[in-house]
Amino acid sequence: MLLCSSALPDTINGDLSIPSGTLTLGPRNNDSGAIFIKDTKGSGRNYRLGIGGTNGEQLYFYSETDNSTLLRLRSDSGVVEMPASDVTIPNGNVGIGTANPVTPLDIIKTVDSGEHFVTVRNHTTAAESSAGISFINSTYDQSIAGTRILSTRKNGAPFVDFNVQLYDGSNMTKRFTILGDTGNVGIGTADPGLHKLAVNGSVRAKEVIVDTGWSDFVFEDSYRLRSLEEVESHIEEHGHLPDVPPASVIESEGLSVGEAQKLMMQKIEELTLYIIEQDKKISAQELRIKELESN
Repeated sequence: MLLCSSALPDTINGDLSIPSGTLTLGPRNNDSGAIFIKDTKGSGRNYRLGIGGTNGEQLYFYSETDNSTLLRLRSDSGVVEMPASDVTIPNGNVGIGTANPVTPLDIIKTVDSGEHFVTVRNHTTAAESSAGISFINSTYDQSIAGTRILSTRKNGAPFVDFNVQLYDGSNMTKRFTILGDTGNVGIGTADPGLHKLAVNGSVRAKEVIVDTGWSDFVFEDSYRLRSLEEVESHIEEHGHLPDVPPASVIESEGLSVGEAQKLMMQKIEELTLYIIEQDKKISAQELRIKELESN
């Protein structure tokens, strides 16, 4: 069967039927080896199915009407381009770098070249923008993400902040933050301030090691040990030990663990010196009492 309205190539094997529309084989719009298909259903859209082409495409399906790519496969660079609209895979697993995916999305990189493993981009030029991944554990409201991992640029800054948001029952709340400019980390707070690690809540650990100075200078000959009378006077006047910050400062600024340990050791060593001094006085008094009793 051969049905057409104009001349065709010299050789045709098999049936060819073109009741309407246009079939073009050969150069058109700087593309070669293309088949142009005109929609006759009244949508006004024309399509181009290309095999080969000036841009290195091996197979592409293209809308001439709005210049949108519906599908492009490029074997020489490994590119697969899909349209800007949603792409749905009803079932099955998708594998990238593997022919045997075992999860809905299975990505395997066999060569460690130092390149990005997975890249999520936001091409906006806005001063504030975010790119990230959402993990949704609910089907009743797709606007609610159980977990959201974001990279955020603020106020046009050249750096980005990293944060993890969790759904707290009513809102997505930042639970973990790393500031891009300082590297400071916040847990339970989005603003760690000047602290390398800021935690809004209690911390439980097996062991904490704090690098700080120590108080053995108390035992040096040049150290001036206050008399107990001076210590008593300071307590009566200020309501706290000498060298120790008052409660009002601790309440407003917090307690430095390293500095607190150093101050406590300083006071322990001072107390030790006071005890040694008192012991010497008591021993001298006992000796004096024995001498008086022997006379």
